[in-house]
Amino acid sequence: MRAAFAGEYEVPPQRTVAEPLIAYALFIDNSPESIAKVVDTADYIWRLVPTADELAWAFVQLKSRGWLLVQGNLYGLTAEGKSAIASVVGEDGDQFKKVKRLEAWTSVHPNLAKGKVPARGGGDEGQCALGASPVGAGLGGSSLRMPLLPL
Repeated sequence: MRAAFAGEYEVPPQRTVAEPLIAYALFIDNSPESIAKVVDTADYIWRLVPTADELAWAFVQLKSRGWLLVQGNLYGLTAEGKSAIASVVGEDGDQFKKVKRLEAWTSVHPNLAKGKVPARGGGDEGQCALGASPVGAGLGGSSLRMPLLPL
């Protein structure tokens, strides 16, 4: 994560759901959290653990939007980020629908770090944990686990 923030690691573009899922996880946590807590919340919402590159991509995108608050090893949303996400997701619907609304919004309002375009669904190429269907949507799926990498 730190290498991506410092520009020492160029994160490959990830699926369009990576940024909104991590943003929404930070939004519902409502206070700065460790990466482990953010991953746990994303897993709770989507029923899949995001990969290290998905996390890095999402955090870099949120930082470039001015929405990411970093306090040492804790991550949260700025007041601007909280307000923007609240206005997009609204109050109606379950968490899955709110993440999908945020995904639709970020697709129309890209803030692409280094001009990269997020990957879109389809095929086996570029498959990632977030691309699968969440259990919460009644579409099946499985929980993929990976160890957290040290920063």
